[in-house]
Amino acid sequence: MRQQTKFLLVSFILSLPLWWGANILGKNIEEYFIFKELSKNPQIISAQLNFRELTSTPSPTPTPEMIESLKPEPTPEAKAIISVALTLDDESNVISQNTILKKAVNEKLPIASLTKLMTALVALENYDLLLPIIISYDATSQDGEMGQFKVGEIFSAKEVLYSMLMESSNDAAYALSEAIGTESFVNLMNLEANKLGLENTHFSNPMGFDSRDNYSSAEDLVKLSTHLFQKPLILEILLTKEKNIYTSDGIIHHTAINTNELLRDTPEIVGGKTGYTAGAQGCLILILKGQGNNNYFINVILGSVDRFGEMKEIIKRVNKDYAW
Repeated sequence: MRQQTKFLLVSFILSLPLWWGANILGKNIEEYFIFKELSKNPQIISAQLNFRELTSTPSPTPTPEMIESLKPEPTPEAKAIISVALTLDDESNVISQNTILKKAVNEKLPIASLTKLMTALVALENYDLLLPIIISYDATSQDGEMGQFKVGEIFSAKEVLYSMLMESSNDAAYALSEAIGTESFVNLMNLEANKLGLENTHFSNPMGFDSRDNYSSAEDLVKLSTHLFQKPLILEILLTKEKNIYTSDGIIHHTAINTNELLRDTPEIVGGKTGYTAGAQGCLILILKGQGNNNYFINVILGSVDRFGEMKEIIKRVNKDYAW
C-alpha cells in the first residue's frame, strides 16, 4: 500500500511539467488567435473601451424636458389637415409656398361654415358695402346659428358680413344671397371657385349646410385663404373678437361674438373661420403671422372632433419645426 502511494506521488510530480506546458501552449494559442482577430478588426478594441466607459459612467437622471422630448408627436385625428408656409410680396402675391403637414389634402369633404368665406368673397365682389339688406322670412327660417335678425329689419351689407363671419350666422348668409337671388348667388360662388382653380370644390348653398354638392378640400381652402389677403376687410372681420351690429338707422341691434375661441390666446392670428355640422364635424381655418415680414402659416382642419385642440397641436409643431 505504501509502495502504491509512492508510485502515485512520483507520477503526479513527473506530470506537473507536462500539465504546465500544455496550459502555456493553450494560452499562447488563444492569445495568437485573439491578436490575429484584433489586427483584422481594430474596432473591437474601441467597442470594448466604449462599452467599459458606458457601463462605468452612471446614467443621468431624466429631467422633465428630456422625457417630454422623447414623446412622439401627437397624430392628428381629423379627416384632412394641411399646414402651409407662405411668403407674399407687398401686393399679396405668393413668392414661395411650402407644405409642412398634410393629410388627405385633396379629399372632397363637407366644410360646414367655411363655405361662408366664399359667400363673403362673392358679396364683396358684387355688392356695395352700404347696400341695404332687408331681412326676409326665409332668412330668419334658416337652421343653425342665427344673428338674431327679425323679418323686415334693414342692415348694410357690411354689418351683415360682420355677423355672418364672426357669429357664423346662417340668416346673415342667406340674407346676403337674396340681394341678387340665392340661386344666382350660388352660381357666382362656383364661378369664383373655378376662377381660383379650386378643382375639388363645389357649392350648393351659401351657408355651408350638409349636401353632397357642397364640399371642398384642405388644399383648395389654402388657395381660397391665400386669395383673402387681397380682401383685407374679410381678414379684419375674421380677426374681430366682438362688435356691435347696427341697423341701417344707427341703432345697436346686438353684439356679435366671434366663434373662433383661439382669438383669445393666440396673438399671431391674422384671421380664421370655424365651421361645424353633423356631417362635416369640426372644421377650422387659421391664418398665422410667421417670422419676418410677409411670412404666414395657413392651417386647415376638416372633420375633427376637437378642432381647437388639434389646431393648437399643429401650431406648436409648426413653430417648433419650421424655420423661415
